[in-house]
This record gives sequence, C-alpha cells and structure tokens, in this order.
Amino acid sequence: MMPTPFRSRSCCAVTFLLLVCLATSHPAFAQRGMPPGIKLKPKAGENVEAYFLGDWRPAVVVDVSRNQVLVDLEFAGSTQQRKVALAETRYAWQSDVISPIYVWKDQSGSFSIKAAVVDSDRDARTVTLYRLDTDSKITVPVDKLAEADQQRLKRIIGNAPLKVIPPPPVESFSVAALGERSAWQTSSELASVYADPPKVAMAVPSGGAVFPKLDFWDGLLSLYPIGSSAGWMAAATGSNNSKTKDFPGRLVWATLADGKVRKVQSIPQGELLLAVDAASQRVLTVGKGDDGKNALTLWSASPKTDKAKPIVRWTSDQGGGRGTPFAEFVGGDRVIHRWGDSRYVVWDVTSREAVYEIKQESFFDAPPVTSPGNRYLALPEDKGVRVIATATGDTLATLPVEGDRASGVAFDASGEKLAVLTHHQLAVWHLGSSDPPERYEASSVGSPFGQTLAWVDERSLLVDGKTLFDLDRELPIWSYQPNSRDVVRGSGFREVSKVVSGRLCYGVQLREGDQQAFVIGAVELPGDSVRETVSRVDRDRLWTLTPGTRIRIETDCGTYNSQVSAATEAAIRQAGWVVDSGAEIVMKCNMGRSKQQTVTYEMILSRETRTVTIAPYYSNLQIVEGNTMLWSTGSSSGGAPPFVRLKEGESIQGRINESERPDPEFFRRVKLPGKVLHPRYRGGFGSSVYGKLGLEPKPLADLPVLQAG
Repeated sequence: MMPTPFRSRSCCAVTFLLLVCLATSHPAFAQRGMPPGIKLKPKAGENVEAYFLGDWRPAVVVDVSRNQVLVDLEFAGSTQQRKVALAETRYAWQSDVISPIYVWKDQSGSFSIKAAVVDSDRDARTVTLYRLDTDSKITVPVDKLAEADQQRLKRIIGNAPLKVIPPPPVESFSVAALGERSAWQTSSELASVYADPPKVAMAVPSGGAVFPKLDFWDGLLSLYPIGSSAGWMAAATGSNNSKTKDFPGRLVWATLADGKVRKVQSIPQGELLLAVDAASQRVLTVGKGDDGKNALTLWSASPKTDKAKPIVRWTSDQGGGRGTPFAEFVGGDRVIHRWGDSRYVVWDVTSREAVYEIKQESFFDAPPVTSPGNRYLALPEDKGVRVIATATGDTLATLPVEGDRASGVAFDASGEKLAVLTHHQLAVWHLGSSDPPERYEASSVGSPFGQTLAWVDERSLLVDGKTLFDLDRELPIWSYQPNSRDVVRGSGFREVSKVVSGRLCYGVQLREGDQQAFVIGAVELPGDSVRETVSRVDRDRLWTLTPGTRIRIETDCGTYNSQVSAATEAAIRQAGWVVDSGAEIVMKCNMGRSKQQTVTYEMILSRETRTVTIAPYYSNLQIVEGNTMLWSTGSSSGGAPPFVRLKEGESIQGRINESERPDPEFFRRVKLPGKVLHPRYRGGFGSSVYGKLGLEPKPLADLPVLQAG
C-alpha cells in the first residue's frame, strides 16, 4: 500500500522521500523497452518538418547524407537552406502518432500493413493506425490483431505520453428563454423546503495520492472531492502558458482510502475542473474559447472509462464574473454557471439552450452554494437569502437576515441545515421547519464582503477557508494558513482547496532535486490538540469591550451631528457601556457621499441600454483604541444594484435617485454587541499551517486559561 501523506509530523520525512521515488514510476508514465520500428529516411524533394529554433517548421528536402539532411526551410517569411540532424526531421503525419512504423498482422497472418499507432480506445477495444502505403488512418478492433501485435500495442500505450484530445468546436446555445420570469414565493421560512441529502455518501478519509509533475509549466489547477467509502477525488492539471498549448492537461482520479491514482485522462490545456456528476459519469470544465470568452465543456469521464470524451462545448460568458469560478450539475443534462457579475444561468445541454437566469442582488457578489443533493441554490443577497429550486429557477423562500447583508451561506453535509453569515451574526436555519433560526453573535468573523462558509462538524464552521468558528462559544477558536512553499494556490480569486465532510482537501507540490510530484489529499479538522487547547481557555478574559467600558463619541455627520450623538449614546447605554468624554476608546461616526460615477443598464427584453449617474451616501461607525480597530459597521444608501425592476412610467435614474439619500437613522438602528473580542483573538487561540506535513498546530503564547478547581 502506498504511504499516506498528510499524517502526523513523526512520519512525514519518510513519507515525503517515498512519495518522490514513487512519482517517477507511475504506471501511466513508466518507460519500458520497445522494439525498434522501421527506419524512415526522407528523399530529395519530399515535404517534411524540421526542428529549428525550438519549433517544427515546414521544409523541403534538398539532399540527405548519412546523419544529416539539407533542407529549404521556411522561416521569418523567407526560405533558408539549413543542415539539420536526421533525427530532427519528420513527416507531418508523425506529429500525430505515438509509435514508430511497425508491420502489423491480423490473426491469420495472411494480411499485413506498415503503420504507426495514432491512438487506442480501450473502452471500445479499438486501435487507430496511420497506414504508410495509403497515407490514411484506419480504426480496427484490437482483437483482430495478431497476439504478438496485441502485446506490442499494450507496451506502446504504456509508454506513450497522454494524447491531447482536441476540444470540440464552441457552440452558441440559445438564450431566447431568459426573458421569462420564474415564480417567486414570499415565504420567510423553510417549512416547505425539505432536506436534500447527497446522492453519493460523502466520506473523505485523511490521506493522499501522488502523481508526477510532467514539466516546468505543469500545474495543479483544481480538485474536486467526490466521496464514497473509498474517498474518491478528482483533480485537473495543465498550464495557461501559451508555449505549452500542445502539452496535455490531465484529469486525475484517485482514492484517498488507499492512496492510489486509479486513472489519468488527457484534457486540453488550461481547462479548470468545476464539477463532477458521479451518477451520470460526467464532468464539467471551463476554459477559454478562441474569442477569449469563457467556454464550458461537458465530458463523459469517470475512473471506469479509458478517456475523457468531450460531449459539447459552448460559450457561457456575459463579462465580469468576479470571484471564484462557480458551476455545478443540477441534473445529468443541466448545469448552473456564473456567467457574469451577479448573474447565473442554467444551461440544458440536450436542448442547447439557457433554461433560466438568476440575477443576484448582492453588491459584493457573495458566493452561492448548492445543497448536497443539488435540488436547491442558496443565494446570499444584500437584504436576505433566496432559496431557489434548481430544476425550475423558482424562488421557494426569501430568508431575512440581521446584521447587514448576507456574506456567506453553507448547507451542512446532510442537507438539513443552512448557515447564513452576515457582518455581525451567524444564523442556522433548519430545512423543513417553520421555526426561526438559531442566531449567534459573529462580529469577530463576519464581513459585509462575500466569504466562503463550510461546516466542519455539527457545532463549528470554517469561514473564508481560514477561521474556525465555534457555535457554542460564539467565538473564532482556530485559524489555518497554507505553507506557501509547497501548497498549491490558485491565481486571482481561485483557490485549489475545499472543505468537505470535516476534511480540508488541498494539493501539494513535492520537490526533491529534479524530481517533482503533486499530492492531492485531505486532513481532518480541527487537527491534533486543538480541542484540548480550546477547552482550557478562560472565555471571560478574552474581551476588550465589556459592560462598564467607557467610550468617547466623535461625530463627523454635518447637520446630523446632534441626532447621531443622541442615537449612539442610547446604543452605548443599551450595550452596557458608559459614555465618557475623556475615555481613550473612541466611537467615530461619520456620514458622507461617494464620488459620482456612471453605470449602464441593459433592458432584458429589448437589449436597449440606459446610463445613469450614482453617488451613494454612506454612514460608518468605528470603535478604535489608538490605531487599533476594535469594531466597525456601516451602511450605504443608493448605489448601483445588479438589476432594477421598473413599473410602467418609471425611469431607472428616478429609481436610483429615490434610494440616494442620507441615512442618519442607521445610527439608531445599529445594535452594539455588548462584548467585543480582543483583536489578539480574532483568529482564534492558535493557528495551524497545512502542507506536506499535514497540520502543524501552534497555540498562542500566554493564553488566558481556566484556573484549576
């Protein structure tokens, strides 16, 4: 059995060395001896390709000596005569084959041809050959070849590099249905939205699987935990470097339970794995079409198939698209994809059309999530969270939020609970229940900006991939950060990591001299010693603001100064604090208006555009001690919503103007937390670095601990 990475520190040095050695003998890339093929030597006057200045270029043979060829070479718009080594010439067809020319015979031995292997399909049990005599390709059943030739074919396939599968042409699906509106329920609870468990039991064991890095530009682009008792995981490799466009990307299928790579399949360079549907044995990737726009590709692929076979490729891009790429299967023939800022579309690949579009009313594009069984989409917005039926696009419920806009949402592993994070609160809703949510004070981890949220266990969640929040304590208890030397990180907003079934799944690049490999694996959260450390912390000694804390008020709100002062004094007293004009801790209140800018809207049906000017008002509240920010909140009125619904006779500019007005009432609405965590503990009581050594915990020094007895 392969040694498992991502274990305790005591075994990691040995594990690392074994992994590097194993990486060079992966069966998909092992080198074994092959019999020599038929030698080919070009003749004067023949068209060939010559390797010159790092590239194969068209040429015409002038003369051939023993080991050199004189050619007329096309280069820089002119023809030059050059001598090149015989080994650096080839016929054009040789770029498409994976073997030398051999004599191939049938089972009877009465028929033979000289041919090279172009490709083999082990699922269909066929081989495609290039025939030297007819300058053409033929595909024949492997079983018709002579036994010796079948064995030779096995060796060729075992030695051959992964063959690049050209992507299918990009199609343009119909978007005619996007003007239609879906049903919108006004329910503010989840009584009629029932639990949605996963179709495949999600069990991700701790462990890892190793596979080789093929060249300098080869990179681990994405990973996708699938689950089951074997701990299946899929990963995609490749490069966005233009110089390696002919080098294959890979789909890698592995089982973490035994640390084995089960299948490696080729895909085009730069394709990012977004989703896997185990039931239909399909995967979804995103890359760039020839026009530079995002193009989705649906593949027939699983560990049971020899190759990843493209089904259809189509454009899904409306510009923008901030944040981590998002897509998911919502049926074997339907996928949902972020195709622009605050816009999501569901595509039906059978009918080649967009079924419906979702427009998200979220200023910061907080990321949505699908339920484990993919029946629902939870969409965080500025004024609530919409729960949408993925089959129809109907809004089933609109959940109210407290503590500013929704910034993150997460279904638990069983599809029974939905967590909603705002700037200052975390709410846990129960599917199939009319009960109000459980609400937790979460200003220590909340944010008005979009964040990822993931359940670790029944009583804790990981916020933004780095901070573990404990529901019972209503506190961040630990933080996590990657070892930048070996953990694979995505470019831009993209992260090559996921939290599933209480495991942190990520990729590592191993280096040992000239040998390099990738490991995809998982470690169990929260990690060794974390719970023990947290249980000893004295919670009452963690706060910087507590009842009785003295606060000084400063206002910069123009004509609203007195109104704001009165509102904040009342809020301070309600929180149990004391207003003191000589206090060192200061509550700063300010109001103002942002710089004017223009925004262009497009009418859904007519596609006409309208340009409006916006200049939102803002109201901000900050509590500081010296240069240290202790707590803050804010609000804006106006701005450019992602889309605007108009009644007959209304204009977009008029609707914008209605919302742009000062909001001094914000300071009356604000609810102060009573107790504010000391900045030292906002990341928890310690941190763990994760990498090739697994989790390495380091508690904070001088933690306030409970006294014995």
